[in-house]
Amino acid sequence: MDLVKAYVTMKEKLSTQPTSCPEMGQKSIDTLKPAPDIVKEPAAASVRKNTLTRRDVLPEEAISHQGSSLKPGNTSECISFRMKAGDALIQGSAGDSSRHLSELIQRGLMAPGSVLQLQFKSHWHKAHVQANGRIKDSKGRVHVAPEHWLESILGKNIPVSSAYAWDKVMFRDKPLSHYLLNTESAGHLPQTCSEDHVDVQRCQAGAPLEPTLTEASTLGLMRNIRIIHLVNDGELMPTALLERHWEKLLKMDFSECEDWQWEVDISGGGGRGRTDADRGVTDSPTLTLAPTGSSTPVPGNTHGSHDRRTPPNWLFCGAVGEVFMEREQLKNENKMYPLLHRLRHRCFLFSLSLLAVCLLKLVYVRVTVRDNIYIEPYGITVGLSSIHAHRYDVNCTAIYELDPVEIGKSLEIKRKVIVNVDDDATIDLTSDCRTFIKTRGYDEVPVRESERSFPLAYSLVVHKNAPMVERILHAIYAPHNIYCIHYDHKSSPAFIKAIQNLAHCIHNVFIVSKLESVEYAHISRLNADLNCLSDLLRSEVKWKYVINLCGQDFPLRTNYELVMELKQLNGSNMLETSQPSELKKQRFLFQHQLKNVPYEYHRIPVKTKVAKDLPPHGIEVFMGSAYFVLSRNFVTHINNNQLAKDFLAWSADTYSPDEHFWATLVRVPGVPGHIPRSEADITDLKSKTRLVKWNYLEGNLYPACTGTHMRSVCIYGAAELRWLLSFGHWFANKFDPKVDPILIKCLEEKLMERRHNLHTLNTSG
Repeated sequence: MDLVKAYVTMKEKLSTQPTSCPEMGQKSIDTLKPAPDIVKEPAAASVRKNTLTRRDVLPEEAISHQGSSLKPGNTSECISFRMKAGDALIQGSAGDSSRHLSELIQRGLMAPGSVLQLQFKSHWHKAHVQANGRIKDSKGRVHVAPEHWLESILGKNIPVSSAYAWDKVMFRDKPLSHYLLNTESAGHLPQTCSEDHVDVQRCQAGAPLEPTLTEASTLGLMRNIRIIHLVNDGELMPTALLERHWEKLLKMDFSECEDWQWEVDISGGGGRGRTDADRGVTDSPTLTLAPTGSSTPVPGNTHGSHDRRTPPNWLFCGAVGEVFMEREQLKNENKMYPLLHRLRHRCFLFSLSLLAVCLLKLVYVRVTVRDNIYIEPYGITVGLSSIHAHRYDVNCTAIYELDPVEIGKSLEIKRKVIVNVDDDATIDLTSDCRTFIKTRGYDEVPVRESERSFPLAYSLVVHKNAPMVERILHAIYAPHNIYCIHYDHKSSPAFIKAIQNLAHCIHNVFIVSKLESVEYAHISRLNADLNCLSDLLRSEVKWKYVINLCGQDFPLRTNYELVMELKQLNGSNMLETSQPSELKKQRFLFQHQLKNVPYEYHRIPVKTKVAKDLPPHGIEVFMGSAYFVLSRNFVTHINNNQLAKDFLAWSADTYSPDEHFWATLVRVPGVPGHIPRSEADITDLKSKTRLVKWNYLEGNLYPACTGTHMRSVCIYGAAELRWLLSFGHWFANKFDPKVDPILIKCLEEKLMERRHNLHTLNTSG
């Protein structure tokens, strides 16, 4: 039989029961008559489209009587149907959803005026619950139930069931169904009284009724069915009834239902093609079970073709037993999945994965590795033999002389896969300190007396690429200098171990006493340098100047050449300091908050709308860079000066404070080596601290970059070797062995040549 038609016919019979809504009685009965487009055979391909759902669809005249007809003492519900979108039969009991909202209000789970939320197309809609359980949306429209509100948002042509609405509408970040289910589990489901109730007086008085499994309670339980899904032509699944009694069903014995198939018998029992006399027609619809080969008769069944029986718990077997057994059987099948089959499946996947790894390794060895190029750091001859790549002998002198053939070779190498050593290689290299010192020549650095009497201090703030850090340290190393290294709290364990090994092996290298978790453009970057400066002031080495470096800097002068130029400063400082542009003023005119961002740095200071107070002590802010060459007297003064401490505190919520902190303090009158505020700007081209090539100035102030760019800054290439060494700056930025390892090796080689040549001249003179 067509299940949709069967269910409508069944509800027609239910609607003939006494109702407390006389104004709606005839209208509801008329509405229950099936329309032609409702009674169509559900095809297998469109099974899921045929859905019976419950919702409130009260006519306008019925809403006006709702307050009087649906009272706590009522014993029955007014049922109405309507068609929507062709394939959905919408059935609802008047005021049912609003009554649920009222119950939530009465039980203290929801207060009048509570806000309901619904997310639709990335937009949150809001409405307020009234004291009578209705919903008032942001446009002032009043809706009887949540599904009506949802329908007004989705559009009139989209059918919305009550269950769907209660799952989508949110209250306190949880769906309304969460509160309804909690209420129902506590025994607060709306009860329906009928003539079949054993204790009608108690029901009419509003007393709670325990659900029973007797045949007499069929009508009441059938009325409590919320949603009926047509899964296929032969199965009726009352979802809400299943969920309501699920806990109880788990404790019951359904073994007698295993061999039963069930059907809806709207006329009171029996099957098709039988007369009323044969079937023993009754006034109320029943659900019957059809066992295979059973001889026990079903009550009301007098047909002799086959017998049927009704077990004591026939309602639950019929209504939910099939679904229960099907679901439990699925669980048992999953639990009893053959162990052998699982093992075979896993072994197959493991073998397949192993084969894929082997193939990838083979491709890597035969295709990729043959094109790999490894450029050894200058002076390293042992310790890195595990690298399987082609070594390339670089002619740095030819590159320095701009030989086109050698420059062309360097450009060709850049197109190949460049192999770099990792942090573990530095750990291996420094595992034996004696071998490391001898291999890298830290004990053979030539030093003049003029250098020894003018020691320097370095602050290195680094966070990755330990081999590059060691190469920077090797290029600036002198045994009488002092070196402080600050690594990031977030650095990898291998990087930290490699840096600690360096400090352990080299006597005048140490790790800063206070580490920072450095964030880009944040005060933590400035604090890292300040921590090193504080430790350097306490060291036994009486250094003259301090220089700060990062992991992508490299020196352009030997230690001797640098000392000779620093002596000419006569105690003044070397750094950028300029009047800020209107754009850069935004960095310190407004407060900035450290926030997560979905790109490279993950966390950076973000500008807010909160204006900052004026700088303390009437300080005029200047802009510069994070890099400096500062005299010992200046650092000592700043370390003990209250003005500097107040300015540091004021700079904590600015953007990139290290770029204005030093540039401003060096302009403060009275500081050692100060620069008058009236003096002209000192740009990055005038300051020798750092040579940086900006892409928007290439071709005007300096030649084009032969490497690549990162955030508008050139990462130098080998063709710029001569320009770098001849420009006149002391250090340059940026260098990356992954971009051009030839340039770094040639810089190492040229600086070592200069160092040894100067030493030879000194000894011969």
